[in-house]
Amino acid sequence: MARMWVMFLTSLLLVMTMNFYAVVREPELVPIEDLPEYPMETVKIEGILTSWIRDPYGDGDDRIDMQVMDKNDGYTVAEVRWVKNGYINESNIPAIGSIVYVEGEIVEWNGSIWLQSSGRGAVYAKAGADVTPTWTSLSELARDPLAFDGESITVEAYVGKSIAPNITRQSFYLQDNPSYSNADHMLYVRLEGRVMDQYEAGSKVRLTGWVLFDSRNLRYQMFSQSSTLQILHEAGPAQLRWSANAMSLSYDVGKLVTIDGTLQMEGENLMLKGPTTEDALCAIIDGNGEPPLDEYRENWTGRLQWSNSKATICMMIDLAEQPEPDISTDGVIPLDSIAMNPFLYANSSHTVEGWISNPICPDYLKGYVQDAPEYTSGMIKLRIELSGERSKCIEAGQAVRMIGTIVWDVEDARVIIRISEINLTGPTPGYATLTWGETYADWRWEENKIVKIQGIIEAQDNGTTQTLRQAGTDRSICLIGDGTEASQFGDDVPTLDWRGRLILENDMGGTSSAWVCLDIRGHEQTWA
Repeated sequence: MARMWVMFLTSLLLVMTMNFYAVVREPELVPIEDLPEYPMETVKIEGILTSWIRDPYGDGDDRIDMQVMDKNDGYTVAEVRWVKNGYINESNIPAIGSIVYVEGEIVEWNGSIWLQSSGRGAVYAKAGADVTPTWTSLSELARDPLAFDGESITVEAYVGKSIAPNITRQSFYLQDNPSYSNADHMLYVRLEGRVMDQYEAGSKVRLTGWVLFDSRNLRYQMFSQSSTLQILHEAGPAQLRWSANAMSLSYDVGKLVTIDGTLQMEGENLMLKGPTTEDALCAIIDGNGEPPLDEYRENWTGRLQWSNSKATICMMIDLAEQPEPDISTDGVIPLDSIAMNPFLYANSSHTVEGWISNPICPDYLKGYVQDAPEYTSGMIKLRIELSGERSKCIEAGQAVRMIGTIVWDVEDARVIIRISEINLTGPTPGYATLTWGETYADWRWEENKIVKIQGIIEAQDNGTTQTLRQAGTDRSICLIGDGTEASQFGDDVPTLDWRGRLILENDMGGTSSAWVCLDIRGHEQTWA
């Protein structure tokens, strides 16, 4: 019995110790720019306090919103929402320019991210580390605008929208965070004079101007000359998140943005698709070139615009400005290494390269990758299974680079690579030429591949079927189109090159036989 009491008291002491450790342990100190990598975790940051506001929406909340800037790069900013702090008054909040420590939980909601801090000690100044700013903060201006009325001031802040070149007059907001949804203060600016380059929204600037009250709009605004504009940090594209709704996206209209996704066709519309079926953004190609459909990329860059014709927000994508595919060539595992020792790589993710053996089409996303472009010259061929959806086929002979998990299929006793990402790294294979003198035994190697063949189109069975016949002979194959191709030529039908996919059609015309057919749907004809 005594032993049981000792075990019980020891267990109780252990639990109390663990609970005490959980309460008093120090959160991990992380860089401000890395906050998105710690969702729902409690962390600690260090930075310069550049702005703060109590009860930002005026609804009586016991909350202070702060902007804390990375002291190393002087640009990256974290929004802090400090709640349950009613014992604090404005006199003992760390001064603007102080280096502060903040502890809190990372919260991500509706495309925005911030640090949620609570209670005593969550925000405190670093002793002896004050910074004397050479500018007026938006926080100071907001607290006592009358003190600055009619005065010339210098402000460091972030531009709320793109500043365009070669425009005499333009207006924008200066804000204390690069992101509109995370900003606590905004100052309306009228800028006169031309700038020579385009500066994207979110760029950090130093601007000098006069603060005046606008009696018409009942607000303070700043009048500035372009000659006083200094670019401290030029922003790149704003990072969009698929969690953002349409209202959040509207704040980024006109901005250069970047987001991950896959370009796909939905009917006649080009869409940028996200990780779920509900994640989709209208896409418009700016300029010439064919978009790389069904290719996932971590960064698609473009400018958000409202499209009147589509009545939605669209992303204008310039193909010439897109980065190269993201799958690195580092650490590529040769196919023969996997074939020689599959269990060495099993149940882990690897990058592989090769050529598609047979077409992989949207209705069956399985196939083979081999170590040579031509079927006859390949020595290694491994089974692959693609994830997600595709709108077009990947043709035979297409060079690819893929990331996938290598597994051993016990039932079929073979290696399978389950692909999570795929890049088409070479040119799209062209149409193979078929000749009428060959037999089906020769043509069967081209089955399901894109081919071209010369022939005369004819309608059969009162126009219900179409065939393609060799000139001067009775050799023919069936042709599958929209059913109107033969009627477009009249009586004098020329011999033309026809392009399509060679397929085997079963039970055609109600018979039990199989037909070799050329499916021309979705293929452009050179003579059209």
